[in-house]
Amino acid sequence: MKDTFTINKDGKEITFRTLLTFYNESVDKHYVVYTDDTVNEQGNVNVLVSSYDPEVENSPLLAVETPEEWEIVSAALDDFQAELMEKINKAEKNEVIEIEEKTAPAVFKMNGAQYKVLATLVDEQNGVEYVLYMPEDITEEKVEVLVGKLLEKDEKGIPTKVGAIETEEEWKSIEEPVRELIEHLNKQD
Repeated sequence: MKDTFTINKDGKEITFRTLLTFYNESVDKHYVVYTDDTVNEQGNVNVLVSSYDPEVENSPLLAVETPEEWEIVSAALDDFQAELMEKINKAEKNEVIEIEEKTAPAVFKMNGAQYKVLATLVDEQNGVEYVLYMPEDITEEKVEVLVGKLLEKDEKGIPTKVGAIETEEEWKSIEEPVRELIEHLNKQD
């Protein structure tokens, strides 16, 4: 399957981007996970899954119909997401961000962009603090809030160094509190 492909639907050409292809031996089928990068009402990217025949050029995409097939697809997506998170964590593991301005809200630069600290979150069980931050210059209606591990803070408690969250287990442990904190911050706006 190519990285991108086009389908003619209702007289309109739609270009899709391939996210993942895999073969499952138990059902002897090849699958493709793909997107046209449109977003649904919840703000999530629309993702589609079909089976296809890699031996046929421009193979028709067939619907995934049985619960067994959906379990196969779900397991493959879980594995893909875990591998992706591991790659992201390895790439960011050694990256430490120096926060340059120590005023409220704290501001720092990363990859040429400027970010502001929204809040900190304390995992009292593990004695770790996390920083929620976002781009300082917002040009879009919806902005992704980013989360990093607090490595250092100054005497006033303002973060001075933020690093990557290193494991999937760590992400899972803070996922719910982060979601609640983001909801709280949205209510304040």
